[in-house]
Order: sequence, then C-alpha cells, then structure tokens
Amino acid sequence: MVRRVEVEDRLCCGPVLVATAELLAAGTPWIVGIIGDVGVDIASELGTTQRASNVGVSRQNDEAERRRVDRRLIAQPVVERIRVGAKRWIERVEQRLVHLATVARQQALGRQRTFVPPTLRIVSTVEIVPLEQHITMLRLSRPERLNAISFQLVGDLYDAFDQVGGDPDCRVVILTGSGRGFCAGLDLKDWGEPPAPGMHRHMNANADGQAFVSNLVAALQATPQVVIAAINGPAFGGGLALSCASDIRIASSSARFCSASIRTGLSGCEMGITYTLPRLIGNARAFDLILSGREISAGQALDYGLVSAVVDDDSLIDEAIAYARRMVTYTATGLRTTKQVLWQNVEAPSLDAALTLEINAQMRIATSTEVADYMAAYRTATTGPK
Repeated sequence: MVRRVEVEDRLCCGPVLVATAELLAAGTPWIVGIIGDVGVDIASELGTTQRASNVGVSRQNDEAERRRVDRRLIAQPVVERIRVGAKRWIERVEQRLVHLATVARQQALGRQRTFVPPTLRIVSTVEIVPLEQHITMLRLSRPERLNAISFQLVGDLYDAFDQVGGDPDCRVVILTGSGRGFCAGLDLKDWGEPPAPGMHRHMNANADGQAFVSNLVAALQATPQVVIAAINGPAFGGGLALSCASDIRIASSSARFCSASIRTGLSGCEMGITYTLPRLIGNARAFDLILSGREISAGQALDYGLVSAVVDDDSLIDEAIAYARRMVTYTATGLRTTKQVLWQNVEAPSLDAALTLEINAQMRIATSTEVADYMAAYRTATTGPK
C-alpha cells in the first residue's frame, strides 16, 4: 500500500510530500522517514496512526536537531544544508519506499514475476521512469534549457545512476532528454555552484567542481545495467560525452552532435570525450570533431559509426525499448558481465589478455543458478529434451 503523507518541518522550509509504504508483516505497519541528513524519525507517528497527514515535528525536537546540526557542521551554512541535504534525502526516501511498496504488493498477490510499474519518480532535474519489467528510463528534465548541464543536474544524475545501479531487477537503462534536446552541454547562463565536499556522496574532500562534473561519465560507465542513449535533438559538449560513455546510441532524425567545449575558449578536453570518441569513430574523425568544434547531423553520425540507428523523432523511444526488450530476455548476470568485459577489453594490451579475461568471466558465472537454468532451457528449446 502506498500513501501520501504531508510532513511539515521547518528545517525543510515548508510542507514536503513523502511517499510512505506500509508493509503489513505480522500486521504491523512500519516506516522511517529521513528528512535532510538529520535523521528525523517519524516512525512513531506513522506506526500509531492509520491515516497519517500533516505530521508535525515538535518544536522541541526541531530545536534539538538544529543544535545538533550546528555542532556537526558549524562550518557549513544552514541554508546550504537545508537546500542540498534535506531535499536530496527526502527524494531518496520517496523512491525507495515506492519500490518497497511495489515489491510488497507483488508478493501479496503472489505475482513476483509480474511487472507492476511504480510511480514516476523525479530527482529534481532527472526523471526516473520504470517502463517495463527490467527496463527503466532516465530522462533529463531541464527542457527549458535543452537539458543543459548544471551542478544540480550532475548531482541528480549521480543519484539516478546510483538508484538504478542498485536495482537488481533492472537490466537496461534508457537515457534521454525531455523536450527538444538530449543535452545542450554546459549551461553557460547558470551552471550553479558545486556541492561542498561531503555534501554529496560523489563530492569528496579531494574533488573540485570540474572533477565532480567529469567523473559523471565514469559513474555512467560503471552502472552495471546496459545504458542505451536515445538521443533527441542536440547532444553538444557534455551531452555528446554522456552519449559516448553509454553502451549503445540511437538517434532521432533531428539529433545533432558537437564537441562544443573548444568553442567557449576552453580546451576540447571535457568529460572523457578525448577517450571515448576516438574509440568509437577512430582518431582521424575524433580529432576533426574535437578540434574544429563543428557539428554533424544524425545521418553523418550514423556514417561515422557513432550511432547504431537513426529513426523518426516520434519513434525514438519505441526503438530504444525494442533494443532493450531483446536484451532483457538474456540473463542479468550475462548482461552485466558482458558490459564489464567489453569496457575492460577496450584497453586490453593483447589478444591473450582479452582471452584470459573472457575465459575467467565465463567460468565465474557458469555455475550461477540463473545462468544454469537459462542454459538448460535454451538447450531444450534449440535441441529438444535429452
């Protein structure tokens, strides 16, 4: 069961809607909400109330929490603590609880293998959209800026990759943009401020704003699911880098590609593009595009081998889902292992090294129950019963 509970908390500057799940194990509902990073526990409120609404945090507890936060983070402005910490944790609680409610509902109905789409979740500037069983879409959601990159969007994409990467049921992720563009690169009008060290899990004490943005492509590539970039409209600068770090690229007919960083007066060295693009289309063409800053059409991208297909704008997501549907029929273990080995063997020093990695990967997963069962069914379907 999923409910909407309104939590009034002065630390969050107003009403906040928190999605709560009620798992009726032994007839006892439970829920713990985390507001900001301060760990306000509202379980006692919800555990004794059948219909929770307008749950208020007492003034006494509020002041105690405020004093504790001030002691722990005396060097951090409270406003920044509220803006980044509270908002991000509340969104994570919502996403996790919707997932738990879905699982509980499936178990109660005895349909563990039947997909029940959860509610669309929004991590501020990124929408997490479960499409079908094993397929989730991440959609950049700054359409008014052609999904241009800001520090907020980067942080939200990190969070989205972390969430889907931790979902064992998800096998393929479709990455796309809302509105008319995939991603127009850095938002030169307002890119915002990077989080302070420790204010985001991917912003450690040794990082700066540039590293925070650049390392996003490593997080994308490290996501265990296959990532299909469904490129609608312009993919410029960082948008091109995100698409190149994906595993498969499909473009709409209106898509345009440009390594635009050098146009700004900076270098063309941005978000791993000098690593990924030459490996996709070769050194000569990559050097041309990165140094000249010129843009190419979807048709040229197809000719270069940058994308696997070009489709009508209205068919883009359907085509990406069709790609995904084929892959999700395979084992999750097989997909994850294949992606990992593919990226590692891009840098294999020799054929022998590549073969060794492949052999070890096959031997490691061959004894898993999922793989063994799949292989038995495949063998029966193709050769008949023993």
